[in-house]
Amino acid sequence: MILTENEKNIIADTDFLPSKIVVMDKIRSLFSEVRQELRNTINESGFIYPVETDIANGKIFKGENYNSLPYVILDYPKLYSSTSTFTFRTMFYWGCFFSATIHISGESLNKYRTAIKKNISSLLDDQIYFCVNDNPWEYHYEKSNYVLLNNKKIGLIEKRDFIKLSKKFDLEQYKILPYLVDNYYQTILKLLSLTLND
Repeated sequence: MILTENEKNIIADTDFLPSKIVVMDKIRSLFSEVRQELRNTINESGFIYPVETDIANGKIFKGENYNSLPYVILDYPKLYSSTSTFTFRTMFYWGCFFSATIHISGESLNKYRTAIKKNISSLLDDQIYFCVNDNPWEYHYEKSNYVLLNNKKIGLIEKRDFIKLSKKFDLEQYKILPYLVDNYYQTILKLLSLTLND
C-alpha cells in the first residue's frame, strides 16, 4: 500500500473529525430552525394536505455517504406511502450546497398535476430546477438529474411519474437558510393551491 501526500495528511489530522461532528450537530440545529419556520407557515396557510401527511414533526436525519459525502436531511412536511409521496425535503450536502425540494408522486401527483401544469410558468424566473432523472432519489445538480425549469420542460409534467422541483442555495447562505427555505415553500404552496380553489 502506498499513500499519497494528501492521504498521509488526512490520517495525521486529529482535528478534522471532531470538528466535523460539531459542524453536523450545528447543521441539525439549523434544520430545527428551518422546521420551525415551515411549521409556522403550515399552521397559518390553510393548505389542505394529502391524508396521512406528517405536518406536525417531520424528520431530521443524517448520513455519511451520498455520493461519498456526508449529508443532513429534513423531510417536513412528509408523506411516503405505497400509493403516494408528498414531501418537502431540505438537504445539506457536505461541501456542495443546501437545497429544498418538493417531491410529489402517486395519488398526490394525480391531485396536484393540473395545478402544477397551470401555474408552473410563474416559477420560470426563480432559478428552480426540474428533475429529469428516472430515479426520484437523486439530489445532485448534474444535468442527468436536474435542469433549470424552462418552457420546454413544462411539457414533461404530464408524462412524469413523479415531479421534483428543487431550489439550490449556496453554503454561505446558511445564516438565512430558514427564511430562504420557508420562502420557497410558500411559493410551492401557492403553486399547488391556485387551481384547486378555482
